[in-house]
Amino acid sequence: MEETRLMDMQFCGNGTYENPSAGTCDEYRLNGVASMDDLNEAYRRLVGVHSGFKPLFSLDDLSQARYTSGHARNALGMDDATEQDIAQLPPTCFDNGEYLGYPTTKEEFAFCFRNFIGLVTDTSFADACEHGLTLDQQALSEWTEYQQNPIIPDQTTSLSTPGARPAVV
Repeated sequence: MEETRLMDMQFCGNGTYENPSAGTCDEYRLNGVASMDDLNEAYRRLVGVHSGFKPLFSLDDLSQARYTSGHARNALGMDDATEQDIAQLPPTCFDNGEYLGYPTTKEEFAFCFRNFIGLVTDTSFADACEHGLTLDQQALSEWTEYQQNPIIPDQTTSLSTPGARPAVV
């Protein structure tokens, strides 16, 4: 008799040390994903529970994703906040009245996302390749094709796309 393996989805919240968003988004962990259809199902379940949110899936090794995203966030100023941004933050973002300076709450996600959109709005895949991205011709063709025809949620094979308020999965 063939064993059936079911996908398991766990809510981790936003306060775990391992959360790649450093606390600015909720995190879910998926185990037992056997197909893109499983990811599509996870997407539908998350959207059903969190109306108005767009799940962001990462298939990266978690430790590597944290390391790389931390460097990108710092180097590109994605967590830079204006005085107006800071004035609207909760007390947990301050120590003795001084802003801590590194996002750790969901309230800080808004300006991180704004800074991210500001960086990518006018950026193309060709621009990314100019910064040392090296791909062989086959891989470059695959990425170029993906850029022209991205996977859209609810297709037979699907990954979710980032939105204004993603949950990290």
